[in-house]
Parts: sequence; structure tokens; C-alpha cells
Amino acid sequence: MPPKWRTEPRFPDGRAPDPAGSHHERRIRSFQPRRSRVTTGQGEALKRLWGTWGLDIDGHEVIDLKRLFDGLPVVLEIGFGMGEATAQMAAADPDTGILAADVHTPGQGNLL
Repeated sequence: MPPKWRTEPRFPDGRAPDPAGSHHERRIRSFQPRRSRVTTGQGEALKRLWGTWGLDIDGHEVIDLKRLFDGLPVVLEIGFGMGEATAQMAAADPDTGILAADVHTPGQGNLL
């Protein structure tokens, strides 16, 4: 029999977590916002290319990867920084789709 602490997880205040993912609990933030500014070139790239290469997600819609990437196998890259490695991966393997996600706007502009 596993120890009780493994079968009955609790928050520090004694509450049990909501398995349905209640929105009443504190949200975990696993990133720190960067304070760097978007350069002129990054801003221009975002304006010019986001409509073609960017994807706005509202959290309610399921992304159809087969349609989005024309049936190619897809790699998900989370936190691509300034995008250098992502661009190299895409150039090295054009038969694989890359879904790159990052909250850092300058990095998005740099990759575009």
C-alpha cells in the first residue's frame, strides 16, 4: 500500500486539489516575463509576417495539426528564446512541421 501522502495530495493549507482544474486556485506561472524591448526590425517582422506564420490561440479551440501542417509530422518547441535553433531545425528538415511557442515577443519577432 503506498504512503498516504501519495494517494491524498494536499495543498499547504490542507485543501485537496480539484482534479477538474478549478480556476479558483492560484495560477502557477512557470516563466518570468522578460523586460527587453522589441527592436524596430522585430516589430516590423511581427507586423509583416505574423498573419502568415503566427497563430493566435484563445485556449478554447483545438488546433488541427494535420490541416495546419499539410499532414507533415510535427515537432512542438516550447520556449524557443530568440529562435536561432528553431530556424536551423526548420531549414535542416523541411519535411517536418515545427510549432514553436514562446511568450517572449522580441524572440517571436526575431524568429519571424
